[in-house]
Amino acid sequence: MRTAERGLFRPYCLVQSLALRELLLADGITGVSIRIGVRRHRGVFQAHAWVRWGDVVLGDSAEHVATFTEVDDLRVMGET
Repeated sequence: MRTAERGLFRPYCLVQSLALRELLLADGITGVSIRIGVRRHRGVFQAHAWVRWGDVVLGDSAEHVATFTEVDDLRVMGET
């Protein structure tokens, strides 16, 4: 827990996004991707993860994720 509090972002958004993606894939829904964005808010660097299906944000609000700059290259996560 202490590591998560001091890290770049708290991992629960990533864990939730991974779980949601897996549930959707298990139901045969394809084209789902995990997106990661970053921002500086009040001088603090923050990162956030969410799920996108086409142009639709799932499990979060489009308004909230719009405050982050999306990181485009996620090959480190095994996505191409």
